[in-house]
Order: sequence, then structure tokens, then C-alpha cells
Amino acid sequence: MDRTTTVLSISAGAAITGLLAYAVYFDHRRRTDAEFRKSLKRESKRQEKAHKAEQEASAQSKRREIMALVRDMNAEGFPTDADTRERLFLESMTLGEQYAATGQNMDAAANLFKCLKMYPAKAELIKLFDTTVPKDVLDILAVMIATDPDLSAEDALDDIS
Repeated sequence: MDRTTTVLSISAGAAITGLLAYAVYFDHRRRTDAEFRKSLKRESKRQEKAHKAEQEASAQSKRREIMALVRDMNAEGFPTDADTRERLFLESMTLGEQYAATGQNMDAAANLFKCLKMYPAKAELIKLFDTTVPKDVLDILAVMIATDPDLSAEDALDDIS
């Protein structure tokens, strides 16, 4: 037992000493070697560029997903009967609020978009969403409004005037 503790202590001490020595060596090299500093800077810029490209690709993918969702909902259509429309509006509003509360932003935005498509006073509903819906869901909803050929932000803002 005593021997195991000694071996572990020596091993841990050696590992810590090695890490400390490498940190001192790295810091000395960074301070004195101009080429090393340049290579660190190049690597940092390369990683930043790769990260930015990855974020852009992710944003484009999400935008395509939103556009496909809007296209599918428009192809599915919306009810014209007043009773059905009111029932679907209430169901979609409830689901949208529930999804927003649980962090399912895409589903929340889809349901709220359905509400927006069926509600006659769109500007009024947008004001309500602005005060009650999380920003992430509003951002997705804004993209949906912008991509919908039948519904534009300008039309909704015209309702306000």
C-alpha cells in the first residue's frame, strides 16, 4: 500500500514537472522566436477562418431547411372555413408556445407561422409575438416571413400604418 502511494506520487510529480517544463519552453520560444510567433498567428487565423466557414455553412443549411418548411406548409394549404381556421389557429398557437417554452425553436416557429398565415391582422399578431416569443424563435419566424411569397414583412408592416 505504501509502495503504491509512493509510485503514484512520483509519477504525478514527474507528469506535473513535465507539463511545467513544456509550458516554460513554449513561453520562451513564443517570446524569442519570431518565426514561431508567425506560425502561431497563421494557425490561429486558419482556425478562425475554418470556424467562420463552418458557421456560414450551418446558417445556409438552416436557411434551406426553413425555406423547405415554408414551401411544404404552403403546398399543404390552410383552411378557408372559419370554424376550422379558428380551431387550427388556437391549436397552432398553443403548440407554438409549448415548443418555444421547451426550446424546440423550429417547431415553435412553424406553428406560429401557421397562426400568422391564418390571422387577418398580421401586424397585431407580430407585435404580440415580439413581446411573448423568445428571440431565437422570432429570428426563424422572420426568415419564414421573408421567404414566403404570399406573406412579406412589408405587407405586415403596412397593416401597422
